[in-house]
Amino acid sequence: MRKKAENKIRQAVAKLDRSEFYRIDKVREKAEMIRKVFDKTILDMARVGTIELTGGDTRAMSASEIGNLIHYGDELYVYFKFIKNVSVSETLPLKTAEPAKFNSQALKPEDPEPEKIEIILMEIAPEIWRQFESLCKKNEGKHPLQKLQEMIRDYNLKEVI
Repeated sequence: MRKKAENKIRQAVAKLDRSEFYRIDKVREKAEMIRKVFDKTILDMARVGTIELTGGDTRAMSASEIGNLIHYGDELYVYFKFIKNVSVSETLPLKTAEPAKFNSQALKPEDPEPEKIEIILMEIAPEIWRQFESLCKKNEGKHPLQKLQEMIRDYNLKEVI
């Protein structure tokens, strides 16, 4: 399944203007894939060293464009480029191609990153979430995700003591 998804991403890149860096939201649009599959495939490609993810300036982007970028932890990835200096058509997979070698520097720090759990908040009214988001930024200068992580850590520490 990952190979199929990677092929769709490569085909989407081939439809865009040739460049060294590709904007993730533009590729997502052309790939026409499920968001979760697209994000996981892009992150996997970075993990194995097929692509390199980079940030970028989002000031000129709309909220929907920013929403279609890759959010990984506290990082926001705007662009990616293929690691090898080859054209997009040459990066299309061949049946005899060797798998990419693992590049631990592409996405992961030196220490292995702990397993992350995805949490979906369903019982919170949108206006309450917006107020929480606003207060996190205003009072503590933090993203709501950072505040929630901090609250969980503090709660766990309280239970240990």
